Amino acid sequence: MAIIFSISGVRGRVPDELTPDIMVQLGKSIGTYFRGDILIGRDGRRSSHLLEHALISGILLTGSNVRIGGIVPTPTLIYNTHKLNVAGGIMITASHNPEVWNGIKFLHPDGRFLLPQEVQQLNQIYHQNRYHIASWDKFGTISYDHHMIERHIHRILELVDTKSISSGHFKVVVDGLNSSFGLAATKLLDALNVDHICINCEPGRGFTRLPEPIPQHLTDLSQAVLNHKADLGITSDADGDRLSIVTDHGVPIGEEYTLPLVAYHLCKSRHGPIVTNLSTSQMIEHIASPIIRTPVGEAHVVAKMLETHAILGGEGNGGIIDPQLHYTRDALIGTARILELLAHEGCKLSEILTRFPHYSMIKDKLPISTTIPKAKLIAYLNPDTIREDDGLWLRRDKIMVHVRPSNTEPIVRIVVETPDDHTTSRILQDIKDIMGAQCAA
Repeated sequence: MAIIFSISGVRGRVPDELTPDIMVQLGKSIGTYFRGDILIGRDGRRSSHLLEHALISGILLTGSNVRIGGIVPTPTLIYNTHKLNVAGGIMITASHNPEVWNGIKFLHPDGRFLLPQEVQQLNQIYHQNRYHIASWDKFGTISYDHHMIERHIHRILELVDTKSISSGHFKVVVDGLNSSFGLAATKLLDALNVDHICINCEPGRGFTRLPEPIPQHLTDLSQAVLNHKADLGITSDADGDRLSIVTDHGVPIGEEYTLPLVAYHLCKSRHGPIVTNLSTSQMIEHIASPIIRTPVGEAHVVAKMLETHAILGGEGNGGIIDPQLHYTRDALIGTARILELLAHEGCKLSEILTRFPHYSMIKDKLPISTTIPKAKLIAYLNPDTIREDDGLWLRRDKIMVHVRPSNTEPIVRIVVETPDDHTTSRILQDIKDIMGAQCAA
């Protein structure tokens, strides 16, 4: 199978699909597209350093220069790409995918991901081999930047109520996944004067769990929160853009609570629309208004935030986009905002969650060969609202269904949410039966 080239960047398994040779070709495409100084960061995957060298070789061939940041979170690299006024940035990561996967995210100098049309331009350079190759005496140069995380944290400290957070005397457990988030989160907590314990915080030594920070992957973090009597447990995916939380009771509440919690906090001082994607939990509609939904993909959310001057954005996968900082999902600003919420409310996270409505969501997937029988699914659910701009999105009363091809994996994703577990499970099985029948036909 070939690499996946989509709005989310490039993904592929190493070394079967994403090889050093392909990384050189991608590097030539990137250097040709950006034409200038390019920041490079990577997550903690064991393949990331290898692929970084190959990518840099391709970039240097075009005459573009490379500034290496090492292991940093994606939002850190994005902040620096904008702050340092460079031509662009490249993050080597496969985000939430298992460690055998790796990939690239493309960063615009304005501090966001490339828009779909911009990704298409880069894609054409790659597939049509339209590279600019410099003469031997005009190849690019390499430099190193060891201060990217510090710049990012400094700006976060300017935005949050550091005095209240420090006065809260919180204790936080960080699960770093042996990747970039633990490295940055511990530095942020030090700067906020928050007591912390870090588990799995040795970047580059291999992941200690599957990187997607869903509840079933967070048993070690949950136990550590209980063992240390902590106020909070935090973790992320491999590149630090999705924040997942464990409560003071050691309960991993899932990423869907991250955006509603931050919205609950910020809507007390900000007024305006909040933008999220179609797969995000309906909880957000109970917290704030108006809510604007876009197709899945951070670039879609950011484009709509800019268009509507939104006060907050994000996705149900734990992504928080705070426009006061920058237009990208950022687990570090999410962490600071959650601590700020606890400090201002003066109570435990488990108490705050009792104010939230209960929904039951199940996320499942089917092979990419599966077609989406839209007419049959619409007839089954009889929805009040239908959207077809990202697969099929259906809503009726408090029932939400979203079926769509993934941007990052060769699968079809299914999201079902209702107020109770039994109804959610039943509807999911019915949908899979309908889609299975469609496959058999």
